[in-house]
Amino acid sequence: MKIVKLFASPKKHKKLTNSGYVTNLTSIPLLGKKTKSFSIVFKSEFLLALEECKNADVIIFSTPVYVDSLPSHLIEFLELASKEIADKKWHAKIYVVSTCGFFEGKQCNLALEQIKLWSECNNLKYCGGLGVGGSEMLGIIRFTNLLLPILIVLIQLIVGIIQIYGFSMAVSSVFIVTNFINLFVSVGLFLLFSMGLFIKSINFGFIIRKQKIVKNRFTTVWFCGKYLFIFFASLFWIIRALFHTVLISKMFKK
Repeated sequence: MKIVKLFASPKKHKKLTNSGYVTNLTSIPLLGKKTKSFSIVFKSEFLLALEECKNADVIIFSTPVYVDSLPSHLIEFLELASKEIADKKWHAKIYVVSTCGFFEGKQCNLALEQIKLWSECNNLKYCGGLGVGGSEMLGIIRFTNLLLPILIVLIQLIVGIIQIYGFSMAVSSVFIVTNFINLFVSVGLFLLFSMGLFIKSINFGFIIRKQKIVKNRFTTVWFCGKYLFIFFASLFWIIRALFHTVLISKMFKK
């Protein structure tokens, strides 16, 4: 089985983006299968991707949702692909992984339906899509979780310096215990919030591996109510705006 993954995120590092992150999780059950990945953001990248799609058994679109729809460059790619399919018939089964910043994963449904309609118009078999809500939050906690081990090392270095300057072992022990408690809580929250993403993504990967046809499915941040999510999201954007030197008065201006 030949699988082609098409990344439509306009951000620089495709596989580190939120949609790329979900697609990588989905790809875990696909290990051992012949897989090729392509970016489809610029026109110069289209032809190479189209050439590989001709002989693909499975095509996985990985895309963020912008204004409840597909990115404009992905729509442009689909239009060009339709012309290619008219000349040389494709036989690939189509799957989609889509992410959005909204809490509800169903906000991705319109984008998934767009690719479904495109597939039907080109006589391709649309086999299902995965829509992930709260992807901005899921992406952020992923990086904070990776940064924690670095912080642990720094704290241990500080503890070592404290010991050198004559502080008691008890003080150092308090630092180490506190450090590991913080790590345990942080990793625990990361796993709780991301549990739905892990379960749904890996399950979707097995569906692709078996080339099953399923209805669109959705997930979001688990163990985090909508209003709590809105609070965290608002706090994040305020802090981010401050780092970009946006005045408080401008934030709340109508």
